[in-house]
Amino acid sequence: MENNLIAKSTIKVNAPASKVWAALTTAETIQKVMLGMQPKSDWKVGSELRWIGRHEEKPNDNARGIIQVMDTNKKLQFTFYYPGYGYPDEPEYYNTVVLNLSESNNEATVDVEQGDFSVFKEGETFKDHSQTFWEGSLKILKELVEGQK
Repeated sequence: MENNLIAKSTIKVNAPASKVWAALTTAETIQKVMLGMQPKSDWKVGSELRWIGRHEEKPNDNARGIIQVMDTNKKLQFTFYYPGYGYPDEPEYYNTVVLNLSESNNEATVDVEQGDFSVFKEGETFKDHSQTFWEGSLKILKELVEGQK
């Protein structure tokens, strides 16, 4: 992702990458990381990934995408469409979310990127929102994984 408007966040987790991967691909854990949005997927490349949340106190499953990469303990990549941005459900309005994991001395580093937001008129605002979201979500991920010991 070399475009201009990419949200990025990184965190170190005192656990092996395999534990972080398990947290990212287990519905119960990732729901906590994603601030309550429940994933629905079979976690296979090419499969749909839907995010079930609430909007105005009603269940909402309009956030969705396709899993593009599942490289165990290394990389999870999926497209992401969010209707709350106010744009039609068309390919150019899908972001790409990439979570890269690396490990050194039994400590995992999680790098996340989401974008490109430059396709949106409000791209800078959406990027900043995403940046804040991922910074908070990665902290939750760290707490959950490190608390599993």
